[in-house]
Amino acid sequence: EDKSLSNTNSKGSSSGGPNPKRSKVKVGKRLFVQNLAFRTSWQDLKDHFRQAGNVVHASIMKDGNRSKGCGIVEFETPAEARKAMNTLNESELGGRSILIREDREDRDIKGQSQSPLKKKNDRGEGTQLVIHGLPWSYTWQQLKDMVANEGVEVIRADIVQGPNGRSKGFGTVAVGSTRDANKVIKELDGAELEGRPLSVKFDKFS
Repeated sequence: EDKSLSNTNSKGSSSGGPNPKRSKVKVGKRLFVQNLAFRTSWQDLKDHFRQAGNVVHASIMKDGNRSKGCGIVEFETPAEARKAMNTLNESELGGRSILIREDREDRDIKGQSQSPLKKKNDRGEGTQLVIHGLPWSYTWQQLKDMVANEGVEVIRADIVQGPNGRSKGFGTVAVGSTRDANKVIKELDGAELEGRPLSVKFDKFS
């Protein structure tokens, strides 16, 4: 099986906000924000989303003390949350283009009392991959696009760099589900990219 890859800069697809014309769809007040810079704090997140309305809660999802690159923002009203999706999706925060969607565990929609931060779900917990054998010039956007081209949801992608700011030739990618992670491993592990074989494994440190 030929698993060679071409180094293209095709832009990966991203999910935007819902069509505002679909007024019958119930929208909650809580949003899930992806592709955050690791250095982005909950205060940065809250300040950015204040452009759309009154933010009553903002938090960064973490693994220990390390950011997972995603967070939760809750507004006072569903209308403000809808405005944020329509106006702030793909806006820049901390040097990264953020992605916004409705929080799947919004208690206002599902009537659940359990916090989404305490519930195991498909947002990337246990679905982070480490990919070795990347070209030295590869950026996080190219890594994200390569994985997204396999038809999976990419939550974030990062190139691991040394103290000099240069790539170490590998990176990490968090995808939307365990099924997505297994699909990426099946399709890309052992594939050749610019003459180098890729190694794709579950990130044991995530």
